Amino acid sequence: MRKRIGGLLSCALVLGCFCGAVLSFGGTELYDCMTGLTGTSAAVSEPVTNQPRPMVILDAGHGGEDGGAVSAAGAAEKSLNLSIALTLGDMLRACGIDVIYTRTGDDGLYDGAATGHRKMADLKNRLAVRQQYPDAVFLSIHMNTFSDPRCCGMQLFYSLNDPSSEVLAQCLRDSCRRYLQPENNRVCRAADASIYLLDRADGTTVLAECGFLSNPTEAARLMTAEYREQTAAVLCVGILEYLTNQKESSVQ
Repeated sequence: MRKRIGGLLSCALVLGCFCGAVLSFGGTELYDCMTGLTGTSAAVSEPVTNQPRPMVILDAGHGGEDGGAVSAAGAAEKSLNLSIALTLGDMLRACGIDVIYTRTGDDGLYDGAATGHRKMADLKNRLAVRQQYPDAVFLSIHMNTFSDPRCCGMQLFYSLNDPSSEVLAQCLRDSCRRYLQPENNRVCRAADASIYLLDRADGTTVLAECGFLSNPTEAARLMTAEYREQTAAVLCVGILEYLTNQKESSVQ
């Protein structure tokens, strides 16, 4: 398993170097981060232009009194979401991407809202972060659950408010199938009004259901740091592929 994680991280870092050349970001900071992760050195050129670096907003779903789904073994969705978001953020920064988190600890975005109004306040505040950075990629990280315990696998939902959201969702799905879940045949799905953030957000906005806590085998995997690292790595690769493809398309 560690060998697979290492391969995914290497892939992400190689893509990060490529993205740095194509998107004109990285430079010394990318070099320093790569050295820290790999223990090796390499020549990384300084940015050719002063273009702003790409930005990704990572939204770890739930938090605080809202634990989200819970596995039969007691694993809380809010903690798994945060673990993957923080790990993914480290990987993206190592590849020269600016990262913003909606939360970095076990807390909700209530802002002192009264009981009974906290869930909506939390969602509105997450949406406000999304809208504050309209050019950023926004990825909300969650866990799934279903009455049939056989259901498993990552699934991506995308906002209908910007065509780029479906493109990103497909990149994430392809990365997951290529490196982590080759048997996963779940298609990317357009979000409806029941997914508050995706229904109201502008810009590139996707929600990743990283696995089913109602599936005992998948829940057990998600409770391990190694599998969460793998999950973060495939998301990182998908985001980097998306950013590179978008930049190449805009140049053509």
